Amino acid sequence: MHKLVLFVGALLVIGSTFSQSITQYEPEQLLNSERIFQQFGSYGIELINQENDFRQTSLYSESEQGRVTRTFASVMFLEPVNPGIEALHERILKGASIGSTFKADGWHIDKYGLLIDELEVKPTNQVYKLMQLQEAKSLALHLYLFSVSNASDPAKNYALIAELHHPDYMSIHDLNEIYAAQMDLSRGEGLQDQISKLLRQIKNL
Repeated sequence: MHKLVLFVGALLVIGSTFSQSITQYEPEQLLNSERIFQQFGSYGIELINQENDFRQTSLYSESEQGRVTRTFASVMFLEPVNPGIEALHERILKGASIGSTFKADGWHIDKYGLLIDELEVKPTNQVYKLMQLQEAKSLALHLYLFSVSNASDPAKNYALIAELHHPDYMSIHDLNEIYAAQMDLSRGEGLQDQISKLLRQIKNL
């Protein structure tokens, strides 16, 4: 399988925080929740871990074997949270889906890609069990900056998100097909420490 790797080391040479107002929107991609429901006929979200500015969630579908994680998401919220989205942030901290919460409230969502790669998971890995895998697998990894905006508010950077996808749901080829055009390493400006920490966390589950 062809593998596109955008090395995180490239992020370490970039400088200060970037912000930009969005005036014209491209059509949004389907949310993971929507894709999972569309592909497997059901969708749910389970909060696995949450500590201050960090949380992990299982985005799952139901099967005869019970819940099968289709996307395991590690999220690092960018603090301080912008006052314009504090109410939505409180809902999310209580376990609500990030994308669905913002979309339902009328916000436009952008996922600025920082890394598309693969990560091998073994039977000792928490994700291996949640995804009910039968053998060690290389899972598609997508790390991106989650940003929201609307007609009256400029872009607000909300979180860094690293997602591992079940091989029956999303491959690295699928990620490249869907998100390669949204890769933008410049969006990692000023976030090098958070990006490195998030990658360490998802690699040591």
